[in-house]
Amino acid sequence: MGIGTAAALALGIAAGPAQAAPGKPRLYEVPAVTQPTFAPDRYAFGWSEVAFDPGATDRHYLLTAIGGNQVVSTSVPASGNTSQDAGAVLQLSSPSGYTWTIKLTAVEGLGGAITTTTADDVITTLDHDGPAVRTIGLANGIAWTRLPSLPLSFASDPNSDAASGQVDVNSAGFECNFGAEPECPIAVDPNFPVQFGRYVAATRDLPPGDGIKTVWVRFRDGARFTKVSRTAPIFAPLPGNPGPAVSKTIGLDTTPPDALLASATVTGTAGQPVTLDATPSVDASSGVSPNAFVWRWGDGSADQTGAGKLAHTYPGPGVYNGRVIVHDQAGTATDPADTNFTSTTFTVTINPAAVGGGGTGTGGAGTGTGTGSGGTGAHGSTTTPGGGASGGQGAAGAATPGSPSDIPFSALSKTPTPVAKGHGTLASARVVGKAKVKHPIGVRLSLRRRATVKLKLRNSHGKTVTSRSLKHAAGRFTAHVPGPRKAGRYKVVATAGSAKLSLPVKVVKG
Repeated sequence: MGIGTAAALALGIAAGPAQAAPGKPRLYEVPAVTQPTFAPDRYAFGWSEVAFDPGATDRHYLLTAIGGNQVVSTSVPASGNTSQDAGAVLQLSSPSGYTWTIKLTAVEGLGGAITTTTADDVITTLDHDGPAVRTIGLANGIAWTRLPSLPLSFASDPNSDAASGQVDVNSAGFECNFGAEPECPIAVDPNFPVQFGRYVAATRDLPPGDGIKTVWVRFRDGARFTKVSRTAPIFAPLPGNPGPAVSKTIGLDTTPPDALLASATVTGTAGQPVTLDATPSVDASSGVSPNAFVWRWGDGSADQTGAGKLAHTYPGPGVYNGRVIVHDQAGTATDPADTNFTSTTFTVTINPAAVGGGGTGTGGAGTGTGTGSGGTGAHGSTTTPGGGASGGQGAAGAATPGSPSDIPFSALSKTPTPVAKGHGTLASARVVGKAKVKHPIGVRLSLRRRATVKLKLRNSHGKTVTSRSLKHAAGRFTAHVPGPRKAGRYKVVATAGSAKLSLPVKVVKG
């Protein structure tokens, strides 16, 4: 169609007789929310060439963007080859979220006359700001993991990108120990959409090798590039404006500790405690756990404690072959107490206690006897030179049932810990040690036969907070149930078969 003289002058073409209008151009696909193509304020637009009058002396396209009272335009020469593409870049300096109307006009001039054909208007919103990331979580917050495959969770602030209105996770991964993002990335599935504010989780593998790993995540918003040719995709392989890369670190420790004893051969006397020392144990990565030494004494009893050095009194003379199990501090996302462990053996020889005897001598009779409940006999005495030898040490007496030696004492609180007596498979249970927030709670159990034991930690409302299930042979042993995240009064419920015992426990801040 023809245009007036004023319009012709605005386009820079002399007015003249009307000519056949060029073909109607069409902008290639323009997203509703557009991100910059090259720089923070430069946006590319593309279209296919249209047919012009072969005799036209002037053939060009006029690309115009109108935003409020701003008008930005550029002129692009036309080839007239309809198998080719054309395009231009406009510099649209405006805040993110500003709306522009894009116009494309094909113009031809012949003998002083011009004709134009205008494409359908396109309205798009500019977006050159990436979204912000508010949270990233690794393996439920544990500092060390023994499993390289761990859950990764993240969420974005719903107000962090007003223009796009959504985010897509298209780039996330794990860095090398000392790498800079994005070195050694392991990508999150690009088809993994994330709406604002939604908490999303995925499981990914850390790079091999024990040590500290850096995990980074980057969000991109929903803005897209304009299609600039008939074959180009609507968006690039990494669509959306990128937000800041956020990172967290976690330790990977797949190697058990070295269980070491100060001495693996110990000798003692019946009725007297002997001390074993596993404090030389080491772990090169996460470190030896200060809360999980398991002592199997070789006399049918066992203790699980935070003490790497522990005394034990054996029931009588003999040779006892025991074992100490040492844990490190690398757990799992679902059970922080499920750590790497190893063990070493020890041998304890308990000799009989000497029995006290009488001594005689010229200067006077020396006498002495040794009896008592766990006590030491008095030595005989001589009153003059030449008297008899002093009496030997008395044998330890047996503990009386019901005496304080039957009541366990917490190593921290020094207060009696009640023992719950059961029936059937579960003979007894008690809580050992001082229960602390985020620390495993030890439960001393006695089974009459092999069984599956279930431990549940319940809060004051009866809701199960943590739990654990394990199989164990008959006898006494100590198991652990994961501790809660808050201090307060709880109950440990232990069940084995039809037997159930409930143990009150007060959890304090660590």
